[in-house]
Amino acid sequence: MHVKITSKCECSPYSTLLIFFMCLFLSAGLSTCHYAWAFHSEAEEELLNMLPALQKGEPTWPELRSMGVGWWLRSTNKLRKCIEKVR
Repeated sequence: MHVKITSKCECSPYSTLLIFFMCLFLSAGLSTCHYAWAFHSEAEEELLNMLPALQKGEPTWPELRSMGVGWWLRSTNKLRKCIEKVR
């Protein structure tokens, strides 16, 4: 999936954010710069909803750890709900 974003892009910053993370999830691996970027994002709920582990409804800790959820999820309530689903 290739997405070309130019200075004339008519996408909202919100949709650009989602496209960016969809591309990251499809690519091989995430680095610490991606965790930092997600930490400063305001689309925390949307990022969680895009995680394949949570889409299946049965996340495992290794799956969540591989996406760095413990580093970028700031909401303690969302983190609690996420971890309660871990099998």
